[in-house]
Amino acid sequence: MVQKAEIRGDFHPLFYDELGRLAVAVGRIEYALKLCIKDLKGEGFTAGMLFAESIRNFSDLCSKVIELSEAKYKEPDRTFFRGVVEAIRELGGERNDMIHAMWTVTKDRVALRVRPERIKKTKSVNWRKTRPVEMTELTELRRTLESSYAVLEDCRQSFKTAAS
Repeated sequence: MVQKAEIRGDFHPLFYDELGRLAVAVGRIEYALKLCIKDLKGEGFTAGMLFAESIRNFSDLCSKVIELSEAKYKEPDRTFFRGVVEAIRELGGERNDMIHAMWTVTKDRVALRVRPERIKKTKSVNWRKTRPVEMTELTELRRTLESSYAVLEDCRQSFKTAAS
């Protein structure tokens, strides 16, 4: 349990760059998922985005994209696209923990993610997501998010083209 954490800012020189790039990659994926909903609903930009913006939870956003894509895609594209979105959904928990953490640094200059989690059932706090995060892990997650975005966009462009 972390009841007291020294707030330090002497991170690895590339920490802020990597965390910032990770945040940009997350934003792109979320926006691309919303564009998928807009495109799949076929109701125009404003109506489609209004609907997509009403979905507040990342996992629910992924579920809605999958649901809407079932009618648009034929096999094997349906299975491939579903796999892409499922893989993105699986990254959601880690993405959430990285973006919504309180960050500090250990005495050894390793980034420390402080991430308490409320457990509704027991009305307690779980600290298991609080842990040191090496730069290589941040970089790997960011690269995975960027490549996932590229694949998602390729898929989205293909169903836009198929619909024209």
